[in-house]
Amino acid sequence: MTIDPVGAAAPVPPLGPPWLRRLAAALAWVKRLYLFLLPLRFSFLALAVVGFAFIVSDQGHDIIAAMTENDPRSIAVSSHPWQRLSFIPLVSFLAVQIWYWSRVLLRLRLPGAPEASGFPWLTAILPRALGVSAYLIMLAALYRVGREYGRGGEQPLETLWFLAGGLAVAAVLFLAFCILRRRVLEKQGRIVTQQMEIRELAASTRWVLGVSTAIAATFFLASCFFVQQTGLLGSMAIVLLAMALWVSFGSLLVVAGARARIPVFTLLLGLALVSSRWADNHVLQTVPETSALVTARPTVAEAFDRWSARLAREYPGEASPPVFIVATEGGGIRAAYWTAAVLTALDDGIPGFRDHLFAISCVSGGSVGTAAYAALVTRQVDAPGALPKLRPAVQEMLAYDALAPTLAAMTQQDFVQRFIAFPFLPDRARALEGGWERSWRAVNQGDDRFAGGFLTLLRGREDRLPSLFLNATTVETGQRIIGSNCRIEAQEFSDALDVFAATGSDLRVSTTALNSARFTYVSPAGTVRRNPLGNPQSPYACEPEARCEHVVDGGYFDNSGAITAAEIVEVIHARSRARNVTVTPYVLVIRYTPQEPPPAEPERWINEILSPVRTLLNTRGSRAVLAVAQLAPQTGARVLAFDLVQYPNTVPMPLGWLLSLHTRTAIDAQMGRDAKENGTEMAAVAEALQQTALADPIQQEAAAAPAVDRMTEPEGSTGGPP
Repeated sequence: MTIDPVGAAAPVPPLGPPWLRRLAAALAWVKRLYLFLLPLRFSFLALAVVGFAFIVSDQGHDIIAAMTENDPRSIAVSSHPWQRLSFIPLVSFLAVQIWYWSRVLLRLRLPGAPEASGFPWLTAILPRALGVSAYLIMLAALYRVGREYGRGGEQPLETLWFLAGGLAVAAVLFLAFCILRRRVLEKQGRIVTQQMEIRELAASTRWVLGVSTAIAATFFLASCFFVQQTGLLGSMAIVLLAMALWVSFGSLLVVAGARARIPVFTLLLGLALVSSRWADNHVLQTVPETSALVTARPTVAEAFDRWSARLAREYPGEASPPVFIVATEGGGIRAAYWTAAVLTALDDGIPGFRDHLFAISCVSGGSVGTAAYAALVTRQVDAPGALPKLRPAVQEMLAYDALAPTLAAMTQQDFVQRFIAFPFLPDRARALEGGWERSWRAVNQGDDRFAGGFLTLLRGREDRLPSLFLNATTVETGQRIIGSNCRIEAQEFSDALDVFAATGSDLRVSTTALNSARFTYVSPAGTVRRNPLGNPQSPYACEPEARCEHVVDGGYFDNSGAITAAEIVEVIHARSRARNVTVTPYVLVIRYTPQEPPPAEPERWINEILSPVRTLLNTRGSRAVLAVAQLAPQTGARVLAFDLVQYPNTVPMPLGWLLSLHTRTAIDAQMGRDAKENGTEMAAVAEALQQTALADPIQQEAAAAPAVDRMTEPEGSTGGPP
């Protein structure tokens, strides 16, 4: 071995053929490039999140559409002018944060990172290119929305053109500022050409960090104490603002970890894992002093006996009365809006429908729509003149942007809570529940029943209003856990648990609905605090008042609601035989159906690892299809399907918790007497009621009158069924 003059070993030339040496050199360059770019991880992550949120996801499409629309039905925030005014400044704020912190990180001497002199062109160009990318991503998102509206939607495209033009001008000004600033600094001899130490950072960097800290603190406190007011910003603004702040503080963590030679992110991950044992702030909030309501609930058989006795008194001429049971599937706000549209259209448009509706089995978003319908029905019963029609009220209620406060809570206090072992920060689930409660109050002139108890809402109404069965799933065993005004007994429901038996107290209407709709990571798993009196039904070995099972979306078990509906039909058959009466059960299936389902593509990427996860997620849809297909042969009930059809190349109908006016209009058009998709099914419901009514002699004279064609009658008609 040769030794150089200073005593260091001379580098050993690489061995092997030339192609191998070139490959080794290329790999070494790629490694240096990776280490050079690694400090910018939060800038790349922010751009990836924004791109996915607003270009890839259908929910992002509707967030942009709602921001640009003039929505006459919006009760507050989804079309607030402030959101349009703040759009370009917030995109610019994100671009500046990415550009500024990329510059700072590339010029700092960070241990393990290559010198900036090794990549001079990237050091000069990359920060501004990343900043401009923020503008380009949002321009692409605006183009996507404009392309959908260009197919004939109601949205005035002028707003989109104005925002796109303003954003393009802002991008040009941003790029011009970056270029001119560098030229001015070069002329003044103030351009930084080598990496600095942290102590050499300019005062402007400390100023930028101070401003970011002030904004972050304000945003955090607002999300803790005024989370519903963050809806004034809108969902898009919250995503952009959160990403901009993450770039700032994430970059600061990169610097701190590198300088201290501490794996900061590994330590934070470990802290989150350890804290998760105690940091659960998602405990279901019960209504105090309501345990008597839980124990006083009837079984399904008892509820049906009371309900059918009332039906016989009011419709004595019905020899075999139709009994409607609804099974409505999950699907976020899309399912909520469609479920509410179907139920209110049938209720408003067909006299006698509500009287013959015995039960609703619902899942996920369908549970939210069902809860809204049931609450409106109770209000209409309690104050007959307050709501002449249900459908306009539910349309307005579900137009609310409940996603914005949820995103604010998720990216702020609930994110911070994951690193703190003591649970004291607000639960993001309460932000979503509070959004529904706020929209209810706005539509219903201060009435607060959506924030009241679920059992309180339906107490003593089993003979006149439908019983509700909101299906959720337990994490620990995968069983159904049902929230209902009826007791969930083993002899009526196979292998199912009872939410209210587990809690021992009533829950808010909004909480009971959300328990069924806790899907993906926007809504966390809810934690049940054990009934103080114990719960013999439960398979969990939990002490009274201890935190016990966790509740997630009912769609993990059955996304159709059909399994629970089938069991309800079996109870109806059993009670009818026992009482020697005849009824005709109808199951009304409310679901979403793509007209042309995308073809299944074979999975090829990391299939060994992801196959179990993919299979488990995909079986929920297949299981729902099977459950619906088995309804008629298994129960003997007549099945009518109300399908929300997603046509190819039309406005997308997203999952999530926000719908634009354009999407809501497309959904509304598919439900009504003259709707080509579901007019026949609506007429079939009316016909079922009319045929049984003809058995009543009092109805004979009315039947002799000319029938109304329900397939062609205008939507606004006040005429009765044919």
